[in-house]
Amino acid sequence: MYRRHIAPALADRTLAQVAQDRDGVARLLTSGALGSPSISPRRAARMIIVGVLDEAVKAGKLPRHRCADIELPGRSAPANGHDAFVFPSHAQVAQVADAVGIAVWLMRGCGLRISEALAVERADFRDGGTVLRVSGQASRDGRARLLLKHRRAGVYRDVLVPGWLAAIVADLPDGPLCPGRASRYVPYRTALNRFSQAAARAGIPAGFTPHSLRHAYASALLARGVPISDLAVWLGHRNINVTYAIYGHLVPDASARAVAALDAEYAEWAALSLAQLTRWAN
Repeated sequence: MYRRHIAPALADRTLAQVAQDRDGVARLLTSGALGSPSISPRRAARMIIVGVLDEAVKAGKLPRHRCADIELPGRSAPANGHDAFVFPSHAQVAQVADAVGIAVWLMRGCGLRISEALAVERADFRDGGTVLRVSGQASRDGRARLLLKHRRAGVYRDVLVPGWLAAIVADLPDGPLCPGRASRYVPYRTALNRFSQAAARAGIPAGFTPHSLRHAYASALLARGVPISDLAVWLGHRNINVTYAIYGHLVPDASARAVAALDAEYAEWAALSLAQLTRWAN
């Protein structure tokens, strides 16, 4: 990303010049220069540029910069804006699940994308229901099971299943967990319409989408100390930088934990030294 796109545009400029040129950085991030209409490479470029400028400010190399919170074109919410991070109550999610089906709990409990959740079948659960093998996604019309996004045939990922979800699945019949009426799986548009209508009835704030359940899953794990490297695998991110770009702001600050660990180590070391001195004195 840096070599192909950022360096040709910015490498001949100083940090101070880039820090004050918000319009220039915005043009780079929103133009066709990144070579793709997808928002993902734009997020990655923004993460690199803003991350370098943030570190320069922390290191005292710059007093400040003007490149934070640049919005990106695309269908997804900007990663740094966190617009899609809407966390409704359990009762509200349950109300949506009543309308849409178990796909809601698969997204919330296993971090699946909606197309992946719609394609899950009873046979995909392994090891007594404790592991879900995600190996495909439902077509938009629900008639077929397709390869995972940007993956080859035979590629899958295994996701841990929480106990409460395993208990729900245990009594379900074989076959698709979200069967359609005239198709093998519930069509994407049908599921999305049910989801949106149920979310509105439940009083969930605007901005709540099926992907918000994936965000809630990731947030819950990170808040409880699960390493982001493990999370990246379960989410199906091939590049951990993508996980950092979306969820890095949720990673607990390591500095306080590092200081506590060093203090604890010193306390043990000091206690051991005192015990040795006592033995020598005796």
